[in-house]
Order: sequence, then C-alpha cells, then structure tokens
Amino acid sequence: ATLPLDRIVSIEPETTRGALTTRLMKFQGERLEVNVDADDGHLKVEVLDEAGQVIPGFDVGACRTISSDSPHRRVRWRRQKLKQLAGQPIRLRFHLAEDCRLFGFRCR
Repeated sequence: ATLPLDRIVSIEPETTRGALTTRLMKFQGERLEVNVDADDGHLKVEVLDEAGQVIPGFDVGACRTISSDSPHRRVRWRRQKLKQLAGQPIRLRFHLAEDCRLFGFRCR
C-alpha cells in the first residue's frame, strides 16, 4: 500500500464545522500554503495577533474559500498579502467545514 505524499494524518471537523488555532509563531516568508482535501467541504483561514485578536483584512470573511484537493494550495485574502506580516508574532485559525481534511500547512 502507498500513501499520498505528506498525507498520513489529518484533522477534520467532528460535526459540520470545526476550527483549529495554532500556537503563537513568528511568521517567516511571504505566503501560506495548505495541504488540504476540501473537495467535499471547504477551508478558510484567519490570522490572529499576539493577543488572539483577528488582524484587520485577514478575517475569515476576507479569506478566499478553498474547496479543492491540493497538497500545496495557497491561502489568499481579498485585499491583504501575508508577506506584510513577516517577522511578526501571529496565530493561524483554520475553519473547516463539511468533509474538509487538513493535513498540514507551511509558510514559504
């Protein structure tokens, strides 16, 4: 048996919706990529500051919905670019809906 690359473990909502918030981390890079299977669901991400408050422009409503299966899907927001937060401490909150499975993420 073989497994798809980087798809050994995933997180998914217990019911129709769920959220996962990361620990505080210093953002390094210019973008965020997710390894996700959202063919039968969807994923959105919001960015929080050190105090746990949503950073304006990086709220869940401004995040473009991800509803596809990809090991390297770029997360985008309508008017903001993540690279402007380089060097700042942030948390990421992943919002999963329906049959969405999140395998991982990385900042590049």
